[in-house]
Amino acid sequence: TILALARLGSPAAFAGVIGPDTWGAFFADSFRRQGVRARLVRAPSGKSTGRVLSCIIPGGERSFATNLGVAVEFSPADLSDAMFSEARLVFVEGYLVMNQPLIEAIFQKAARHGADVALDMASWNVVQENRERFVQYLEEYVDLVFANEEEARALCGEEGEKALDFIHERCPVSVVKLGSKGSLARRGDERVML
Repeated sequence: TILALARLGSPAAFAGVIGPDTWGAFFADSFRRQGVRARLVRAPSGKSTGRVLSCIIPGGERSFATNLGVAVEFSPADLSDAMFSEARLVFVEGYLVMNQPLIEAIFQKAARHGADVALDMASWNVVQENRERFVQYLEEYVDLVFANEEEARALCGEEGEKALDFIHERCPVSVVKLGSKGSLARRGDERVML
């Protein structure tokens, strides 16, 4: 997501942990080449960089196999106020919900610096296991949320427009991704099918 924003010409920054391996070097180089300001904590030897295998089948449906690797070691102590001082939007990956102190520190620093927060819900099973926390975060911190159909269903037991409405009651800008059928989005009374 951050590399895509940088390619579109938006100033972008990334914070996370990488291992001393080929994947860590790859990510660090990719950020550097695309002009992304990266705050990368380097894990000690023997630790691996997190990565995701994305499987896409005909018709556009996709599934992920995720190995968070050393990403789980990123902590609130790795966050500085300077990282948020120029941010207008802070994009948070939903997998961070499993590290409650970290995700809440990110939300609080973003709020303190006046940045909006965008949240991608990560995976239906992550949402299902942490439903109450996701609802709380939508109500208290998140300005823009992205959920696919399965994640929306895990959050509220609804689909399509009903899921969009449930999410929108808790978050100002809501997007429910419908795979090859596009996306539903809502901001205030404005609804669009993309």
